[in-house]
Amino acid sequence: TLSENWRMQTDLTYYHYAGRLHANVYEPGVYWVYRDILTIGLSGIYFTSGDEHRLHPAADLAFHWPLAGGFSISGGFGIAPYAVPYGYPPQERYRTGYYRYGEAGLLWSHGAWRVELDRVTIDPGSRDYLNRLVAAPWFATLSRSF
Repeated sequence: TLSENWRMQTDLTYYHYAGRLHANVYEPGVYWVYRDILTIGLSGIYFTSGDEHRLHPAADLAFHWPLAGGFSISGGFGIAPYAVPYGYPPQERYRTGYYRYGEAGLLWSHGAWRVELDRVTIDPGSRDYLNRLVAAPWFATLSRSF
């Protein structure tokens, strides 16, 4: 806790992509949260399979606006790096760059449970490079806190 209104948290996320991509990604991050409504995040993305072994910066801004009955609307946008294999064999060379994304959704929480439905989109210019890596535009999350 930084003050009555602000708190800060850190995390380390690991992503593993199987199949032809064979990518492993580490993402350490730091986030500032204002009253559980606004989140500002900065992180570094490290591609273990990429050509450049360094942290690539990423940033995002998200909000959750409470409604009645445990519901909230959410939204956000950010910028993140990508590393996509190309050539033959495809895992030896990587095309890197940055993409922008946005999201909007509805979430419901009750006690330790949380259900969220989101719509995510990325900028059209990056879609050409990320064609087989782009997730479905709709996704749902069910989580429980312990």
